[in-house]
Amino acid sequence: HHAAPPAAPRALLSLQAVSVTAEERDAVKTVHFNAHEYKSEEAKDKLLILLVELFDDLDLIEEFNIERSVLLTFLSTVRDYYRAVPYHNFLHAFDVTQTMYLLLRSADVYAALTPLDRLTLLATALMHDLDHMGLNNSFHLRTSSPMYSALI
Repeated sequence: HHAAPPAAPRALLSLQAVSVTAEERDAVKTVHFNAHEYKSEEAKDKLLILLVELFDDLDLIEEFNIERSVLLTFLSTVRDYYRAVPYHNFLHAFDVTQTMYLLLRSADVYAALTPLDRLTLLATALMHDLDHMGLNNSFHLRTSSPMYSALI
C-alpha cells in the first residue's frame, strides 16, 4: 500500500524564486549545518535549493548535464512522496543526504568513486525512506500486516 502519487510537483517557478543566503549555501557543506532548523513548509522549500547546491558541489550537474529545473522537479517530487510521519520524513532524508554529501566530499572517498557512484549514493540517500509509513518491523509482525505477509 503506497501513498497516492503526489499532485503535480510544487510550482517550479515558485521554487526557483526561493531565496537561500550565501551563509546557508556555505553552511550546508559543513558538519555544523542543522537540517532540523528547517521544519516549516517554507523552510523545506529552501532545503530543495540546498540539495541542488550539494549536487552541484559534487560536480554532478555538470558531469551528467542535468538541467537545474529537471533536478528541482525531481527533488520536489521526492519530497512529496515522503509522508508526514514523526521520523522517516523528508527532513530525515535531507539530513541523511547531507551527511552522505559530507562523506563523499572527503578527499579519499571522492577520489575513490566515479561520478556515477557519487550520483547514485547521493540520490539513494535522499530516497532511502521514500513512502515510509512510520511503522517498525515489530508492528508489521504483531499485526500480520500486508507488508509483513509479503515478506514471509
